Amino acid sequence: MKKESESLMNLLEGERVYKPPFWEVWFAMGEFFEKRYGDYQKVENRIKMAEELGMAAVLLGGVSIGLDFAEGKETANGTTRYAGGSLTSLGQLEEKELPDWRETIKNWEKDQKIINGEGFVSWVVLPWCFHAIATSMGHEKFCYKLYDDFQFIDRAFEWVEERNRIAIDTVIKEVKPDFVLFDGDCAYKTGLMIILKPLRNLCSKEQRKLFLALKHL
Repeated sequence: MKKESESLMNLLEGERVYKPPFWEVWFAMGEFFEKRYGDYQKVENRIKMAEELGMAAVLLGGVSIGLDFAEGKETANGTTRYAGGSLTSLGQLEEKELPDWRETIKNWEKDQKIINGEGFVSWVVLPWCFHAIATSMGHEKFCYKLYDDFQFIDRAFEWVEERNRIAIDTVIKEVKPDFVLFDGDCAYKTGLMIILKPLRNLCSKEQRKLFLALKHL
């Protein structure tokens, strides 16, 4: 294992390290990546980027749990931003079938062997209840619903984390990435999207269940 990769794993375990390892969590520069390295979907190209930039870990991918309510809009500079969402009822969630992850598992197992063979560690992204539901509704509608119908938001968050537990038992347990990251987007540059107390009330109990599930793999 590369020194930087070993350092990152030690840091995640709570140990002191010789220096902070470099690891870019969201590499949101698709056009640059394509010009310099080629197709991002090819693990060899992601490894090439990690080698050149001195990164400690290479992404396998993000687990889909079947949410497709978020809407995007292209900005003047060509980037895509969240622009609302069509989720309004629990019935829409209950109608969603569980994704078929068999192809994902097969591809990730193959890619992980390549990543580890090059001395890097691999990681996978799981959705986070707050980000998944807030983007599925749109932030304004989400905030109104949080005030008018807290139980709806609470149940929607539970739905996400129930799906995540199935993904852990089905995908993570099978692939065994070196570590897992939750897509924890909940803030602007100036502060949290909602105040801390309801955020804790909504997320803490479900997150503890997921952390325990991952810890006991």
